[in-house]
Amino acid sequence: MIDTLLLNGSIIDGTGAPAYSGSVGLHNGRIIMITRPDGSGTAELINASANNVFNVDGLTIAPGFIDQHTHSDITLLADGRGNSQVCQGVTLEIIGQCGFSASPCHSPEIVKQRMIGYHSSVDVSWSSFGEYLNCASEHQLGLNVAAMVGHGALRWTTTRGVSRQITREDVEQMTQLLRESCLEGGFGLSLGLEYEPGLSANVQELQKLAAVTGRLNLPVSSHIRNRDKYFDLAVAEMCSLSRNSDAEVIISHVNPKFGAPESAMEQILETVLASRNRGIQIFMDLMPDIWANTSMISILPTWAFKNGIEGVVELLTDDKMRSRIKQDLKPIWQLVLQGRWELIYLMHAENSTELIGKSFYEISKERKRPADDCLLDIIRDEGLGMVNLLWTAKNFKENDVITALSDPYCGVISDARTHSPDGVLKDRRGALATYGWAAHFLNRYVHVLNKLPLEDAIRRLTMLPATRFGISDRGRIAPGVWADIVVFDPIKIRSNVSFDNPASYPSGIKHVFCNGQAVVLDGVRTNNNPGKVIKSYNYRK
Repeated sequence: MIDTLLLNGSIIDGTGAPAYSGSVGLHNGRIIMITRPDGSGTAELINASANNVFNVDGLTIAPGFIDQHTHSDITLLADGRGNSQVCQGVTLEIIGQCGFSASPCHSPEIVKQRMIGYHSSVDVSWSSFGEYLNCASEHQLGLNVAAMVGHGALRWTTTRGVSRQITREDVEQMTQLLRESCLEGGFGLSLGLEYEPGLSANVQELQKLAAVTGRLNLPVSSHIRNRDKYFDLAVAEMCSLSRNSDAEVIISHVNPKFGAPESAMEQILETVLASRNRGIQIFMDLMPDIWANTSMISILPTWAFKNGIEGVVELLTDDKMRSRIKQDLKPIWQLVLQGRWELIYLMHAENSTELIGKSFYEISKERKRPADDCLLDIIRDEGLGMVNLLWTAKNFKENDVITALSDPYCGVISDARTHSPDGVLKDRRGALATYGWAAHFLNRYVHVLNKLPLEDAIRRLTMLPATRFGISDRGRIAPGVWADIVVFDPIKIRSNVSFDNPASYPSGIKHVFCNGQAVVLDGVRTNNNPGKVIKSYNYRK
């Protein structure tokens, strides 16, 4: 007897091969048999007895989606169900991106003050990377999790959280710490070069760190230094980093931002393809949308954080220092520097909830204050929780998404973190992509715009990211691999997210299985949480 039979579906196996009609059997967490176009396996499945049989005629059976770039390091410890991802078919996410990982860390305070998505319900009881993974493993998880080692975490641990010039000895300590973290299960190095402390890192420091992952056959994922006016310099740096370290480098969320020239994405693609043709291991991923989001405090100058978060609050209450900050805002968004406040919206704030969903143009008009002062007021009023302030903007162009997708090795990501409309995170709002990124991608770029066949779109969400990170037993429909599976209606699948209701589950998702257990049945989240923390050393040759 087997556990589950999925009968009479259209199977898309994740490799990009054409769909075919068939059935899939699951047992002990893995796929054990599949019917194929030549009829092989049919008799065994039809005659097999199963505890659960689902006729999925008219629906697509695909590998569970893999989100290769998320920031759920803390939110999954606060609420391991991961409902925002699970309910749109995601069965594995790779956390610790943009240089921000929850470990290694030298003290709980550094995590509380600087970690994206920090929640007070989480007890920071770890210091090493392995200890963090063990802590995550103790939680009931609705999906599988793999983790990158953040450059910021390495820096903060080495300097004990002090912003200062890095020495040669510091770099040696960081490389050793990175190696230890990868050997404890980390899937590579992540960089956040538009944020501190990545902003202060020179190419020699990055090259020595990337060489560690290159030797371990693990990738580097990088939020590059710039994606608007100086995008070409930032992309060239990543090509050079890969060439000099022999590490595979992934340019994260490659979408050019407002302020980039019209040809930016075409130039990026040309550079990436030319470098790859010369043997340089350079790849990219993107968000399938026009909306960008980031932490609001990323706009503040580096010197404002000299005395920590408390120091920022003090500076913003001093008129003279506030004026200096306004003159020295970081150019992370050209929208801000050009005063395009009508395109920028407040997404999350705990102490300014009445402003959520409004543009900063609207906020400025309502408060009768300049928009930049409204911005600084909101940061000040958030106090120690300012790390979780989130804003979003119409910062990307759909044509750039289409151009990037012409590269068959371009992945698709959320750049979000897990949430749930109930539980301890119910009052937290995330990016607009949080509840609908995968569904939006499949609906918009497959059905509405007809830019990708469904089989290739599924490959971008499954086997491609699994291959990129060396996870050989997931991301495919094949005998012996883990039974991470999503069953969906290829016509009805779509995102239902809006500003008014950002915590809306998508349409079209019928069933989701993680490690062979149903986490969504008939579109409803079950109570099962069979997710695992997977570790890189289980895949290392």
